Amino acid sequence: MKQTRAVLAALVSLALLAGCKQHTDFVSSVAYSPDGKLIASASYDGTIRLWDAAERAHLRTLEGHGHSIYAVSFSPHGKTLLSVGSFDEIFIWSVETGARLRTLPHYESDFYDVGFSPDGRLAAGSASGDQVFLWDIETGKRIRAHKGRGFTFLPDGKTLATCNDDGVYLWDLETGDSTAKIEMEKTFLKMAFSPDSKTLAVLGYQEPIELRDVETGKLIKTLLSPDDSQEMALSPDGKTLASAGLNSRIHLWNADTGELIKKIGNRGGTYDLAFSPDSKTLIAGSRRAVRFYALKND
Repeated sequence: MKQTRAVLAALVSLALLAGCKQHTDFVSSVAYSPDGKLIASASYDGTIRLWDAAERAHLRTLEGHGHSIYAVSFSPHGKTLLSVGSFDEIFIWSVETGARLRTLPHYESDFYDVGFSPDGRLAAGSASGDQVFLWDIETGKRIRAHKGRGFTFLPDGKTLATCNDDGVYLWDLETGDSTAKIEMEKTFLKMAFSPDSKTLAVLGYQEPIELRDVETGKLIKTLLSPDDSQEMALSPDGKTLASAGLNSRIHLWNADTGELIKKIGNRGGTYDLAFSPDSKTLIAGSRRAVRFYALKND
């Protein structure tokens, strides 16, 4: 309890990311580079912007989508970016130069999310028709597809998780075989795994956040998030969980105890959440802006 109170007392809202108002539409996706030095923000205005995280200074703008961008993700080595937008565009970018390096084949599907595997060898994308595709980054070729509305890679680097109406499926990345199923019935919005891959956090449509044991599938805790919550993020150290919606404030939870730590404002709504690699800062994509919240535990 003392530690929770220390976090609460030291929580402060920082200023807007300098220059981020250059986005002319909603900031749909935000991401930190693995070393925490850069931030990428993607917007419905069709651009990706790279920022110096410490100075909060604009570095460069990546253009080429031409339409709304839904998601952006750094590679594990931080040298490339994945992005996906409307009209089936999936691009790989050079972080250093801003050049577009490759376009991944889309197979006549609309994609809504993309991400790198922990080792950087694979890319995954969730598509219409409830499919999750996997590509080989080096060749750009599709490897396989799994049934699922959404996906995440487990921290162990060996497993892909996909979600369907009847639960979460775990897949072996090498063989493509199903290794386990965590049964639950809900309309999935977000899921995240603890750093040790033992706990699963699940956000469903107009439902509380559930924390479940990955091995047994049993419910551990329920977090009573607002009904309009549609975004969720778990800090890299596994201690703090954040949730938010378009109309509700950002909620911060102690992931171990399930205790609500703090509610903080989110002017303009929240479209995405991301923690810094050191778990000390939370960023939120909002209306034409990225907002910073510092979580100090001194």
